Amino acid sequence: MMVFTFDYFARLIFAPKKLPWFFKFVNMIDLLTVIPFWFEIIFIYVTGFHALGQTSVVLRTIRMFRVLRVIKLTKYSAISALCVQSLIECKEAFMLLFVSVSILVIISGGAVYYLEQTVLTFDPLLEVWLKKDGTPSAIQSIFSGCWWSIITISTVGYGDIVPEAIPGKIVAGFTALVGILVFAFPISIFSTKFYSMYTEATKKEEMKNAPQKVTIHDLPNILRDLNQKQRDLRIIIKNLTSELADTDAKLEELNMTIQELGSINVYYNVVDG
Repeated sequence: MMVFTFDYFARLIFAPKKLPWFFKFVNMIDLLTVIPFWFEIIFIYVTGFHALGQTSVVLRTIRMFRVLRVIKLTKYSAISALCVQSLIECKEAFMLLFVSVSILVIISGGAVYYLEQTVLTFDPLLEVWLKKDGTPSAIQSIFSGCWWSIITISTVGYGDIVPEAIPGKIVAGFTALVGILVFAFPISIFSTKFYSMYTEATKKEEMKNAPQKVTIHDLPNILRDLNQKQRDLRIIIKNLTSELADTDAKLEELNMTIQELGSINVYYNVVDG
């Protein structure tokens, strides 16, 4: 852990922009993985004893952040990057999923709660809804109905809450079927997007690694490119020729100026003599 700590602070010190580097997601994970170790060392040093009771639970919970170190491995995987990019591209579909599931949970959870009351008896002393056999019902509030709805929509089906009334069972069946449809729509969009991006990335990789092959059908394009490059080369040569001509003219003027200055110096020497 000391090596990880030294590595983290060394990269922080030599980072050109420390604040953006510090708040980068991967670097935050590195910080969360080293904090529990040093937090426990400091706690033991200050208090003089190992953590007990609730403090021990807190320390063990903080130690769990070390598992986040595994997330760093995703940056070395191209497939993980494609998954993240696909999720970002499909954010509208998943937003629609969240809204649809929220509406369905509230409606079906409230419906099953009120429909279950048709076969339940309310005990005013215990303030609970009882079944016919006298045992408390699992659906005592709309919140418990919403919990049942989430488990049903996600097709988990713990079985801890089961509707007893026939209308409640009808709502349960409707909720299960609609839940499958609600999840299928964004998942299909994500799968299609991921497949297209994966196919495109695979083709680019193959084109990058594969040797270039020229066929008879590519000759017109190649000739067209060569003609264009030839025209560009002629323009460049023409510009260079004009620039060289201008340079020669300037050199000629400079030579004439030097000759004139030489004649003037000879004249003054003769006069002085």
